[in-house]
Amino acid sequence: MKYLIPFSLCILMLFSCEISEGKGGRAAIQGKILVKDINQDGEVQDIYYAGEYSVYIIYGDNIVFDDDVETHFDGTFIFNYLYPGKYTVFAYSKCNTCPGEQDVVTREVIIEEKDELVELEDLVVND
Repeated sequence: MKYLIPFSLCILMLFSCEISEGKGGRAAIQGKILVKDINQDGEVQDIYYAGEYSVYIIYGDNIVFDDDVETHFDGTFIFNYLYPGKYTVFAYSKCNTCPGEQDVVTREVIIEEKDELVELEDLVVND
């Protein structure tokens, strides 16, 4: 009987915790990186899905990225084991007119279901 109260308290605490964005869930976000190869004159030379390209994710309202993955040979990427919540997926893109000659291509994502697979539109980057 003396263990019943602490056990009940632990169960109550477990179910009353709110799980925030991040790893540990069963949802996922997937997409592809599509590269536009642009020459010095700004003309598109080639378009292809890029392998070994870095893609980043931010959990919730964090100000720095929380995880990153590289694309597969066909340009696909996936962030697995996510909880429902708000996420930002992004990749860097070359930009000749931007400070530092880089721009960021972002997608805001909201996962609503615990087993949801969100498929993003292609992230189009310049190279």
